[in-house]
Amino acid sequence: MLNQGIFLNCVDTEFSDFEHFPETGDTAAYIAAPVFHEGRLAGIIVLRLEARDIYHVVNDYTGLGKTGETMVARNWNNKVLFVAPLRHAPEAAFRRTVELGEPVALPVQKAILGEKGSGLSVDYRGADVLAAWSYLPLFRWGIVVKIDRDEAFEPVKVLRDLSILIALATAVVVVLVGTRVARSISRPVEELTRATELMRQGSLGQQIDVRSSNEIGALAKSFNEMAERLRSIIGNLDNLVAERTVELNKKNVDLEQTLKQLKEAQTRLVLQEKMASLGGLTAGIAHEIKNPLNFINNFAELSEDLVKETREEIGKLASLMEPATVALLDENFDDLQQNVSKIAEHGRRADSIVKGMLLHSRGTPGARRPTDINSLLDEYVNLAYHGMRAKDSSFNVTIDRDYDSSIGQINAVPQDISRVFLNIVNNGCYSTHQRQKEAAASYSPQLRVQTRNLGDACEIRIRDNGKGIPPDVMRKLFNPFFTTKPPGEGTGLGLSMSYEIVVSGHEGEMKAETELGEFAEFIIKLPKA
Repeated sequence: MLNQGIFLNCVDTEFSDFEHFPETGDTAAYIAAPVFHEGRLAGIIVLRLEARDIYHVVNDYTGLGKTGETMVARNWNNKVLFVAPLRHAPEAAFRRTVELGEPVALPVQKAILGEKGSGLSVDYRGADVLAAWSYLPLFRWGIVVKIDRDEAFEPVKVLRDLSILIALATAVVVVLVGTRVARSISRPVEELTRATELMRQGSLGQQIDVRSSNEIGALAKSFNEMAERLRSIIGNLDNLVAERTVELNKKNVDLEQTLKQLKEAQTRLVLQEKMASLGGLTAGIAHEIKNPLNFINNFAELSEDLVKETREEIGKLASLMEPATVALLDENFDDLQQNVSKIAEHGRRADSIVKGMLLHSRGTPGARRPTDINSLLDEYVNLAYHGMRAKDSSFNVTIDRDYDSSIGQINAVPQDISRVFLNIVNNGCYSTHQRQKEAAASYSPQLRVQTRNLGDACEIRIRDNGKGIPPDVMRKLFNPFFTTKPPGEGTGLGLSMSYEIVVSGHEGEMKAETELGEFAEFIIKLPKA
């Protein structure tokens, strides 16, 4: 079982900190991705990442002498928490901590606070060290490569002692040989001693310019070589930090690939479940409607023929009937003919809808065809309005239509675009109804639908004077499974599917504009070609 608080957020895929689990003795991090089905959390996919590979990189002491080591740590409740074994404390991983601000482990404290640098400092043992440090954002770790100052400056100590020895010998020679010899020898020795002391204090850029070829010159040459070697050690420490960082970044690439696979698996699972459920439901409903619909269409055609035949027969007998009777029969037959024609027309339309449902249930993509966008929009505005009225008889809204007749027909998938219109109009009706429940009697719900010809494209605007959209909702408006409706009233898929239909399916544009408490307006642009 995961420790409480390991994951910061389970809305998106998350990468946890490395933690030590006493019950198993293992150290690991976890990658988690949530899986949703029909707006509910169906489960969580979790990947466990062992720390052994990370430790293999961190506990490589190549080039770090007898006392050097690589340390990694993170900020835990304002404390430095070591997350890997230490060379001088093998059991330190997830057990040893240092309070931020304490006068020890200074390079680690700087690293986990995001700093990068190098120089003399104090490590977690309180020992003086020569260190280089940096911060790894992905792991939220600080990394330090360091070596004890005594080991690093051991050549300096030897050289300093030798310099002091030479200085004492020189003093004796000065007394014996005289002032002139003292001037030619003591000054270089003093300069050498001063430079050695400065280097011992951490100033590694010291160089001595002694041109003599005697022992003092040889000593100065050795000093300069030693100073260069120390600078090389510092550079090597920086290179080791960079190498460790590259190796850890390679691990990051593997983690990112795993995260990508988890997200793809999550998307496929949700889509498969949704499409399977929707396809089964759609197919069942379509088949149930198909049989009675066939009867309606067939008998509508028979009724049209019967009306025509009956009218012809009565026409033959018109001379035997009263003119008033003939006029009444003609009027009744006209009404009957019109009614039967309407039944046949809407029966054919219903049959087309059922065929579309069966086509959708089989997963076959719809084909684009010339579509009257004004007629399609008006049809689904009416459908959404009457659907809301059927659910709640107290609902009412004033619909202002402004259609540009010059648009003509555009190439589109009607069943997909109609779904977009239905989703947006339903949301607008819902928002105005909610505001009406809370507002004073003076509030008048209004919905405005408008189309405009833009030349190579058409623009559709659907605006309601409902509650508007808060800024935090605007940022997530087209995210799948995001909804502000109460449980059971919305899946959070309507606007995300609409966005996919417009942008991916039709190479169009879709955006929203709003003013909180005043209005919300959705703007759709569809290319004509």
